[in-house]
Amino acid sequence: MTGIPYEEPPSNKKGLVTRLQEIIDGGWFHTREQDADGKVGNTLEDLIGLSENNFALPDVGEYELKAKRSKAGSLVTLFHYDPFPRRNYSGCSRKCSPVPGFLVPKFGWQHQKKDDENSFRVTLTGEDWHSRGFRINVDYNDRRVYIEYNKNKITQSRLETGNLQNWYQGLPSEMPEQIYWEFDDLEKKSGDKLPNMLFVYADTRGEGSEEEFNYTEAEVWEEFSLNTFIDEIQSGGVKIDFDASTGHNHGTKFRINKDSGNSLEEFYENRYALGEE
Repeated sequence: MTGIPYEEPPSNKKGLVTRLQEIIDGGWFHTREQDADGKVGNTLEDLIGLSENNFALPDVGEYELKAKRSKAGSLVTLFHYDPFPRRNYSGCSRKCSPVPGFLVPKFGWQHQKKDDENSFRVTLTGEDWHSRGFRINVDYNDRRVYIEYNKNKITQSRLETGNLQNWYQGLPSEMPEQIYWEFDDLEKKSGDKLPNMLFVYADTRGEGSEEEFNYTEAEVWEEFSLNTFIDEIQSGGVKIDFDASTGHNHGTKFRINKDSGNSLEEFYENRYALGEE
């Protein structure tokens, strides 16, 4: 493999396919990054010769490169995007999203490891009410995706399991303000991040700085459908992950299950193995 790692990005799709095939045929590659979450993708970018995972080729347009460990969980993060409105919430030094400014202080529960902090780590869908009393709801008339809250939907088993009676007593009976994403904002975000995706799977061995990757297959997903994306938010095919605590917001993730074949095929009009189109 005389060219790997490449120093310059590929100039066209044919060059990209050639490089990826060489990498797939090349066996094991030592990690080139230390970040646990991103190194499978960052290592692949370095091998291909890319400076970032979003790239454009003259003959095919813009693509987002994603790499995933083959044995990892099936959830794939599409993008990070906090809800609106953005304003000067109490406790924020400048305009911030309602996640750190409102949800953490008003609805967060005691952090498991830090007694003086609240935590708001929860995965919501439009399919069911979460046991903490939240769900996602799509309003097609308003063209908004709302976070809904109903105190009566908090389950007794949740309160007993987490010893959360004090948390429950301090909660409001309903959501004091609307928290949402506009369809137009989601369209722009998905258009920026998801016009087309190149998805590469990798086997792994070793840990930490000694981890190695064997990239095994690549798929192309093309022509992202916003309408299907919105529908899947409502039906539960898209999950929305909140990962925040007092003073720390790791971003709100929009995620899909890579094993839910029907929804993935519907998100993208075309899906095929690299080199087989």
